[in-house]
Amino acid sequence: MAIVVEEERDKGGVIVLIGWLVVIITIILAVYLIFFKNPEIVETVGPASFRQTAQVAQIEPNTDIFKNPAFTTRDTYVPPLQAGSFGRTSPFLP
Repeated sequence: MAIVVEEERDKGGVIVLIGWLVVIITIILAVYLIFFKNPEIVETVGPASFRQTAQVAQIEPNTDIFKNPAFTTRDTYVPPLQAGSFGRTSPFLP
């Protein structure tokens, strides 16, 4: 015959209930604020330097230089990289 000795656990009652209510209310509030609430749009006027960005954005770059034979027939002065040996074949050997 086995004898089981355990202490009776306190269920916590009110404190556990309040804790779960706080967690559930926090989740519901977060879901509402993230998915359902439309943010207020604040109209602000940027500084004068930001107004010039619209003019800069309309500039079309001249890409004719890339078609120029002087650009396409350039020599490469950097030698190609060669693979070297790095470390030992087995780093766990003494």
